[in-house]
Amino acid sequence: GIRPDGGEAWKVTSSKTAVGSFAISPDGRRIAFAARPEESPADKELKQRRGRPMVWDSAYSTDWTHLWVAPLADHVAGEVVRSSPEKLSVGAFVCAPDSRALAWSAVGRADRQTLSTRDRPTGFSRESDIYVQDHPGANARRVTSMRGGETPQRWIDGLGIIFAGTGQELGTFNRKLWVVRPDGGE
Repeated sequence: GIRPDGGEAWKVTSSKTAVGSFAISPDGRRIAFAARPEESPADKELKQRRGRPMVWDSAYSTDWTHLWVAPLADHVAGEVVRSSPEKLSVGAFVCAPDSRALAWSAVGRADRQTLSTRDRPTGFSRESDIYVQDHPGANARRVTSMRGGETPQRWIDGLGIIFAGTGQELGTFNRKLWVVRPDGGE
């Protein structure tokens, strides 16, 4: 971080992998960020021994981006915990106005044992859904399921989550703005 009026920069997180994006909760008490998990020594050894087969399973788990959350104290992140569930690779995310809930776009399906082509958690997929979590670590619920990709933009109290989506099943491939309630629906 760095103060708007200048001064020395300071390290906010201690993530061992690159932080792709971050958001500070509206109340300033938490930070959420997207990052890949660290590769374990066993994962490194296995990759070196057998290479990377063309199968989308746990061998690719370190390619998936997860959502991590930590409390902020004196402008530095405290203990970091993974908030997003297994079998989801998180893209964009937003904090709710209450600073507790989170909404994010993700490729994959947490409710499936195996992943289909649509569910492959790669950076190139345009097929994503929006998930909502009432607080970090809570069960995530899918609130959109349109064909195409959805990306949360803003969460406005009383209105819902504004997101950009392709709406392919509605006959358009252009991105348009949509709104969904945090509990799902049309």
